[in-house]
Order: sequence, then structure tokens, then C-alpha cells
Amino acid sequence: MNPVSTLIAVTLALVTPLIGGLLAGVDRKLTARMQERMGPPLVQPFYDVLKLWGKEPMIANRMQPVLAFGYLGFAL
Repeated sequence: MNPVSTLIAVTLALVTPLIGGLLAGVDRKLTARMQERMGPPLVQPFYDVLKLWGKEPMIANRMQPVLAFGYLGFAL
């Protein structure tokens, strides 16, 4: 790969999620307007992702990881 195509690939990899998040925000805003509501801000999908990253993983009981590795071992 030449440097130009590498730069384009990296740029697209960084910009595409931003455009997708903004389009999701526009969709939510338009849906709210059609229902005669104010709706969330355009950047609400990004707020949702940040909130999701801030949550700690939840394990219902300590046996789940053991069972998961057991199933994986059995599948192999």
C-alpha cells in the first residue's frame, strides 16, 4: 500500500463512525419532530456510547466465565 491510500483508509476509519453517529442523531431528531416533540440533541448517540463505556461489566455469578471457557473447550 502506498502512503496516500493508507492515509485515506485511516481517515475513513476515523470519520465514518462520526458521520454515522451524527446521522443517528439527525434520525432521532427528525423522528421527535414528526411526533411534535423536541427530541434529544444531535450528539446524543455519542453521549450514549460514553455512558456505555463508563459502565462496569456485570457478571451475574462467578460461575459464568468458568462455564463459558468450558463450552469453548468443548467446542474445540
